[in-house]
Amino acid sequence: MAIGFVVVSTLIWLEQSMDAKISSFGPFELLGAQFGYEREAIPVLAIIYSCLIASVATGIGFSIGLAADASLSAMLSERMSAREKTTILAGCILFLTVIGTLEERVRKTEPLILPGAVDIEGLRVKLSVAAASSMLGDEDLARLREQAVAIASELDAVAEYLQIDRLPMVFLVHRRDFDEKQFEVGKLDSRQGFLLRYNAVHAEREMKSLLSQVIRGALNVHQHTRLDSDARGWILHGFAAWWPIRENSKSVKDFQKARGFQSTPHSAKLKPSDLSQWRRFQKEIEASIEDSSFEDSSVEGTIAGGCLVSIGMRSDQNLRTFLSQVLGYRAPHDFRAWIHDHWHSVPGVLKRTTSLDFTHVVQAWNEALEHSL
Repeated sequence: MAIGFVVVSTLIWLEQSMDAKISSFGPFELLGAQFGYEREAIPVLAIIYSCLIASVATGIGFSIGLAADASLSAMLSERMSAREKTTILAGCILFLTVIGTLEERVRKTEPLILPGAVDIEGLRVKLSVAAASSMLGDEDLARLREQAVAIASELDAVAEYLQIDRLPMVFLVHRRDFDEKQFEVGKLDSRQGFLLRYNAVHAEREMKSLLSQVIRGALNVHQHTRLDSDARGWILHGFAAWWPIRENSKSVKDFQKARGFQSTPHSAKLKPSDLSQWRRFQKEIEASIEDSSFEDSSVEGTIAGGCLVSIGMRSDQNLRTFLSQVLGYRAPHDFRAWIHDHWHSVPGVLKRTTSLDFTHVVQAWNEALEHSL
């Protein structure tokens, strides 16, 4: 029963998560829907595979029967104890739960089609641009397309920098009722892409903010919204804030200046735990903004980006390697991504690629903060 359980589990795993067509392979194909109707067609390849599987199974059976004077086969033929039955039952329940989760996640999703959209094709990304209203003039529509072309060019550069083969689909929707700093993220399945609503007419004055929003959303969707978390959130926010002004950010102080970081209260100082518990730190920042302690509403992006700049000050190549391993990873849409993240933790990747830890990164930010007082 244990061997049969492993075999069946492996076949279902291959069928569900690896897109392997088990039903069209070997003995499964011989017993398919056309089995009772075959008269002239001979499935030669399926017969060969079936014979090979039978030969391997027979060989394994004889090997077990001959091992240690058949003691192994005698042990396998014994009746299972109550503990073994409980273990097998628990394994079956766990396996069925995992398969159900995989089936839910790998289920096909319908592609999103925007009415009247114009597609902008980049080397590593595709954008679909549309207006929520048909009353958009030709001049505004041309401006929207120009913005989409510029964004596609930047996303191509981001994908090349992070060594990403292909970014998910990006949908840009113009909303004339939005103000210049208002952005709204659409609720899509991560396999459909990333949708952002904004006012394209006023966005020229906020092009850096628009670009940061698109970069952050596209990278997060690329890993099925797993990057906006405690462990990796600061890297996602920091990279999105740093990329549009990377040419003017040779030091942490220059980055602060380019981001317009004016207020420097004591609560802006970092602790290593703030990076490993980013969501909690974000809530503290939001509370500080409500209390008017900060003037810059995007201060969390400035802090996280400054930490990345401090890494790049030591070595640009090490920074790129670190970012590509964290942000450029192509995550599967199931729990294997969680296993990968647990095995490749951010502190471990940071130490391996830059020889730094959170203490060194935080120290560089705090020193720059003190010099700006």
